[in-house]
Amino acid sequence: MDGEVADVESYGLPSMWSIHLLWVAVGLLWVAYWFRRLPVMMRRYVAVQQYGEVEAERRLISIQDIVVSASFVLAILGLTFGLMMWSFNRYEITIPLQTGKVEAPVIPLPESQQQVDVNVKQAKFDLPSRRMEMTVEITNRSTEPVRIGQFVTGYARFVNSSVLHDEKSDRYDPVAPSGLTSDIEWIEPGQTRSVNLTVADALWGEQRLTDIVAEPDLRFAGLLFFYSADGQRHIREIGARMTPNFLPGYQPVNRHGGHVKLQGPGSLG
Repeated sequence: MDGEVADVESYGLPSMWSIHLLWVAVGLLWVAYWFRRLPVMMRRYVAVQQYGEVEAERRLISIQDIVVSASFVLAILGLTFGLMMWSFNRYEITIPLQTGKVEAPVIPLPESQQQVDVNVKQAKFDLPSRRMEMTVEITNRSTEPVRIGQFVTGYARFVNSSVLHDEKSDRYDPVAPSGLTSDIEWIEPGQTRSVNLTVADALWGEQRLTDIVAEPDLRFAGLLFFYSADGQRHIREIGARMTPNFLPGYQPVNRHGGHVKLQGPGSLG
């Protein structure tokens, strides 16, 4: 702006190093002043042992210490103000932060290719029985009836045995062959149904998925797999808040809706 040519990679480095070294020196002087007297560690304990508690309080911080501390504060304020004025005079021309506005073309979002819509209405987890229950509203927008085949969360797969046949390949395989049940089997094309799902298996504890009950904001997420009669698969991601139950017969307080009514022992409603 004034004709000066500057190397932006090294511009202002000498000033930056000088200011940093100045503050390092101030810090070292402050530490050196308080470390000038021995012992440094447990000094108050030693003083109390030698002089008693009342006299130790008077000897620990002297009038000289107060004067030196006040001098440091005033010196730091003066240095800060002086460096600020020096910067204003040294760098009179500054470049303000610049912004720009870019008009991006509006591209309409493509129509959803999902053929099944899922909305979680309610979810609850019963810790003693390692069972999660959720109520979901499912809309089938495909041309074929569908049913729920499995639920996947974390490393664990909970399979609906009436839809899919799956077995553990070994004892470490994180799959529950009959861990998912549904009160409604088929959802017809164009139909919207409220479905109650139960995801119950010891796999919750084996995979340490029960640790979620200790989270401050208790939520879950996973994938629901839907299957049509011809084997076509639809996958939907779901997630929602979840209400825990720690003891059979325990009536928890739902943060978002007051007390939760129990429908039966060890379950939530």
